[in-house]
Amino acid sequence: MTNQYWIQVSNRAFFPFYLHIYVLQFLLLPLLTRTPSNFFTTFLGNTLYLSALVYYTYITFLGYNALPFLHNTELLLVPILVMGVLWLLSLIVGWNVVTHGRSVEALFWPL
Repeated sequence: MTNQYWIQVSNRAFFPFYLHIYVLQFLLLPLLTRTPSNFFTTFLGNTLYLSALVYYTYITFLGYNALPFLHNTELLLVPILVMGVLWLLSLIVGWNVVTHGRSVEALFWPL
């Protein structure tokens, strides 16, 4: 039963992440991938990824927090602080997550 609950928590947490990253990003793609990348497009793209990851982490925390045999589930919220700091650093440096997403493709599909 516990293994079944884990799968249910993962699926429920992934659905909003999927909506953020695949559906909302697809709709905003013409705006997010403008060639002269400015602060607004960087802010919007990075905030989209931040909100998706924070939402996933928080829903996972809520799912595991409901289990009575787990203790100190508040530690699952620590990555939110790390993601917030990385988001702020990416804005300061000007690194747009959406436009640099294709650079990871070479790791999975070497030419």
